[in-house]
Amino acid sequence: MLSNLTAQLADFDLEQRITFYEMLGHNLTIAVRAVWSDVDSALEVRLNRVKWINEILHQTTMKTRHLRSGSNRRSDEESVAELRHWASQQPSVLADIDWAIQASLEAARNCVDSR
Repeated sequence: MLSNLTAQLADFDLEQRITFYEMLGHNLTIAVRAVWSDVDSALEVRLNRVKWINEILHQTTMKTRHLRSGSNRRSDEESVAELRHWASQQPSVLADIDWAIQASLEAARNCVDSR
């Protein structure tokens, strides 16, 4: 999903992009809950996964704020590159991040229908 995310975001208008980043933040919190609730994984493993999802969550919430305020100076390409970097730090979070991205893209696509 990360490989073509920039191209998909390029097709969105500003409101859809904001919706994507808002929903990504929301969906990443769900992913954190799922990781934390995985009692079959050692505590150290869960904490490490939460750490890297949290880095992406931090970036996502600031991107949303910058888009809303009109102060965004980073392209989606730059933001996605940073997301890729954080995800590469702990490859075991890729499935969680992929789910969050797919659900967020779907929400952004659907926000056009609700206008």
